[in-house]
Amino acid sequence: MNSKDKEIKCVIWDLDHTIWDGVLLESESVSLKEGIIEILELLDSRGILHSIASKNNYEDAMSKLREFGIDHYFLYPQIHWNAKSQSIATIRKKLNIGIDSLIFVDDQSFERDEVSSVHSEVFCVDALEYLELPAHPRLNPNFITEDSKRRRHMYLEDMQRNQEEEDYQGPKESFLASLNMSFIISGCEEEDLKRAEELTQRTNQLNSTGRIQLVGSLG
Repeated sequence: MNSKDKEIKCVIWDLDHTIWDGVLLESESVSLKEGIIEILELLDSRGILHSIASKNNYEDAMSKLREFGIDHYFLYPQIHWNAKSQSIATIRKKLNIGIDSLIFVDDQSFERDEVSSVHSEVFCVDALEYLELPAHPRLNPNFITEDSKRRRHMYLEDMQRNQEEEDYQGPKESFLASLNMSFIISGCEEEDLKRAEELTQRTNQLNSTGRIQLVGSLG
C-alpha cells in the first residue's frame, strides 16, 4: 500500500494558532478554535490517537489544556523548544507506529517544512484546514471495532502498567503474578474477524510475501 493511502493512526497538533487562537506566552486568554473539541472527540471515537508537538512551556501549556478539559486526549505530548521533527520522532517511537501513519497540523509553513525535510512520510497539514480533517479519506477507517474505539484507553492502561512495573520492587515474575491476569479461549465471532482484518491492515512489519509478522504493538 502506498504510504499516501495508509490509514492515519495519530494526529499530532501544534498549539498556538492551531488548537487555540492566540499565543500562550503572550496572553493567557487564548481560546479554543471552533469545533476543535468535536474533532478531537470524533477522531478519538474512530480509534485515531492525538498528540502534541509544540514550542511552549510545558506546565503552562498542559495547565491550559486541562482548563479546556481536553488534556486527556493527548498521548506523550512533546511541549518544549526543540525541533518539531524531533518531537514527532519521539511520539512515533513511544506509540510504536509507522512514521507514515502520522499527520502533523501546524499553522507555520516553516515548521511544516522542517518536519517534511526530516520525515518526508509525515502528512503535514496547514492549521487553516483543520475543519476538513474529519472528512479526509485517511482519517476514515473502513470499519471501527470496539477495540479501536478504546485505543486511547488501551495506550493509557499500557502506560500505567509500564510505570507500575518500573516502580515495582522485586522480580518481573512476581510483578506479572500480581496482575492476576486471565487468558480466555472462546469461539470466533464477527467482531473478532473485523479486529483480525483491522490488525492486518494496521500492521507495519510485513515481510516480502505479505505475511504478517506478529509484533508487540498496540498500534
